Amino acid sequence: AISTRWYSSAASDVYKRQQVDDAEIVQLCQQLIDENQNVVSQIREGNMKAVGALIGKARKINANANPGVVRERLLAIIEQG
Repeated sequence: AISTRWYSSAASDVYKRQQVDDAEIVQLCQQLIDENQNVVSQIREGNMKAVGALIGKARKINANANPGVVRERLLAIIEQG
């Protein structure tokens, strides 16, 4: 039988490797904002669905980026700018 201790530890290690550092997320979001000013303009005009396009691009660049965190950071940076 497989020890559940080993399994949960191995799964935890894989999960930790897949997490993306917050600084990486911020850098990724800034890159997306710089490269997609037309989408940023739509978001500033109130079209919140447009943020989905940026989240999709973020996932193409880094598949491990958490979409919820990316959305939160994107909107915060856009609001500040």
